[in-house]
Amino acid sequence: MPGFYAVGLVSVFLTERNQRLGDLAADTVVVAEQPIERGHVAPPAARPAAARRGAARLSPEELAMIETFLSRRNDVPEHVRVQTANAIASRVRRQLNVPAEDATRDEALLEEVAAEARGGWR
Repeated sequence: MPGFYAVGLVSVFLTERNQRLGDLAADTVVVAEQPIERGHVAPPAARPAAARRGAARLSPEELAMIETFLSRRNDVPEHVRVQTANAIASRVRRQLNVPAEDATRDEALLEEVAAEARGGWR
């Protein structure tokens, strides 16, 4: 049995994408996640208390989704980044009742909400 493990281990080192034999057979991709580094996104300029977005109304899962997007957005193609930011921001706008006339860019809105959730408002 250990011989089979050795063959699988060797395949990880020999394949370009560090795939096991099962990954090769299933044609899957290995994704190495890195922990989210808190505070690496520069907080937006300070806004008055009345202009806060209400990040506390979002669920922990929604906030985690925003943080994950912000931490990985530079690792995806531009069109995927724009589409993903738009999808997340649309959901956030509905959840937080952001007025339709608010023309904040999608990514800027997500940065503001993330900063508020982290306590970055001054």
